[in-house]
Amino acid sequence: MRAKLSPAPDIGIRSLSIALNAFCLVAADSAGYCHVWNLKNGEELVPFQKFAAHEDYILRAMISPDTNFLATCSADKTVKIWTLEDEKEYKLNKTLYGHHKWVWDCAFSCDSQLLVTCSSDCVAKIWNIESGEVIRNFTGHTRGINCLTLNDRSL
Repeated sequence: MRAKLSPAPDIGIRSLSIALNAFCLVAADSAGYCHVWNLKNGEELVPFQKFAAHEDYILRAMISPDTNFLATCSADKTVKIWTLEDEKEYKLNKTLYGHHKWVWDCAFSCDSQLLVTCSSDCVAKIWNIESGEVIRNFTGHTRGINCLTLNDRSL
């Protein structure tokens, strides 16, 4: 499949995430919007949702491994958790507050119950998705953290 994605030709795409079950693709742009395409038929991308996610740059969008959640990280210092309802649309579930500067990246645990985030505030955090509470802060970096990865699968 080859497709051209131009949801807003004058606005840059900052992040792209594809669901593990190939249900959808999410593109997050510099204006704070998420653009969602359906990939189910495998032949073409069908736009099915566009929504304002943040009031500032979205720096990362990530679909959870179970495909029930979408996390968006932003220059507005927040992380938002969106829930996919009836495979029709993402709706805001909760906003995670706790970082003091731009939130650059995130990664879900393989069971989709935890989210790890990192920020220019030199802190990485582990969040419980259900409660929205911070489980642990990782401090000690002297510079901002702008990317991360998580491998918590058992062998």
